Amino acid sequence: MLKIDGHTSIHSRKKFARICVEVDLRQQLVPSFSAPGKDFDLEYEGLHLICFNCGRYGHRKKDCPELSISGTNAVSVPESQPTDPPEYSTSNRLE
Repeated sequence: MLKIDGHTSIHSRKKFARICVEVDLRQQLVPSFSAPGKDFDLEYEGLHLICFNCGRYGHRKKDCPELSISGTNAVSVPESQPTDPPEYSTSNRLE
């Protein structure tokens, strides 16, 4: 840990703690950690390119190289076919 937020150090925030840590971005980022009797979710401030598929920094989930084209996230959209205009009948015209 490099430093602690002032509000965290005086326990003025009951719901979360803000600390500054050094993270090796070549390693997978963890979404949470456990302490005796409790699980805690982590939020990474200032890291905007986190992939929530592989847990690595540098791309978003939609661009993850670990997702294959045939995976569950791929959506098949049929190509639209041009249609001919409707034919109009002139045999029932009123004169």
